[in-house]
Amino acid sequence: MKQLKIENIAILKYNFLWDEIPFINLLYVNNEFQNQGYGTKLLHQFEQQMKQENYTYIITSTRQQETAQHFFRKQGYKDIGHISLPSQPDLELFLIKQL
Repeated sequence: MKQLKIENIAILKYNFLWDEIPFINLLYVNNEFQNQGYGTKLLHQFEQQMKQENYTYIITSTRQQETAQHFFRKQGYKDIGHISLPSQPDLELFLIKQL
């Protein structure tokens, strides 16, 4: 797993689905820095890096009850499906963005 950081503020962890599509596993901003644009800044930095490396899509997922889905939608990510796992009470939503 690879990562980008804004030191002691935010972290974005990712890997590659099928070794060819960037997949965001985690985007976390420390509580005292939330709602100040750091998550957006880090996400845009990641998107630009992936675009420069000639990737055309980024995928991520979030649980249905988490607020992250709203953040990603505001950044241009679109719903592409969901799965229901026996160990989770809610759906896992998948979102995609074309670069």
